[in-house]
Amino acid sequence: MTRILSRRLPNFRDILPVYAIIAFMVYGWTLFTYLRYLQYWLRFLNIREILAIFCYSMLADLAESLFILFILLGICLISPAKVLKDTFVVRGTSLVVCTLASVFVFLNNFTDLNAYMNMALPWAVATILGAILIAFFATRLAFVGKAARWLSDSMTIFLYIFLPVTAISLITVIVRNIV
Repeated sequence: MTRILSRRLPNFRDILPVYAIIAFMVYGWTLFTYLRYLQYWLRFLNIREILAIFCYSMLADLAESLFILFILLGICLISPAKVLKDTFVVRGTSLVVCTLASVFVFLNNFTDLNAYMNMALPWAVATILGAILIAFFATRLAFVGKAARWLSDSMTIFLYIFLPVTAISLITVIVRNIV
């Protein structure tokens, strides 16, 4: 079983930079949203409740970022090696950046429920097709591949911030629910 997985999945050195991109975007979006609503929360929540929201958000971000990574790894398992495994950093980064950026733009622009429901499916289809197209060309255009590698390697430093903060958040949530 491990032999099959090692042939189908990229090595850890290739997975880590792509996870760093995912974590940067997911945690970054949460921090952006958290800071946007903080001024309102300060009016009716105390500091413990605001910190609890932050801790739960960090744990949700860990779950979301791992879920996205497992989706990419699942695609690796079912696709031929030359499609994603051999170019995991470049194509994975391209897929993640395009998809998550589109999701964030969508969530930020559609606040009306009717507009949201009318545009959700076309937006999702356009996002998926656009991300696949960009990921395909990312390996064909040298500067795009170079930029994707540089970006994913640069974002690895943020894991040194996000993972300890998430660990502290996990401890806080456990203590909060026990006590």
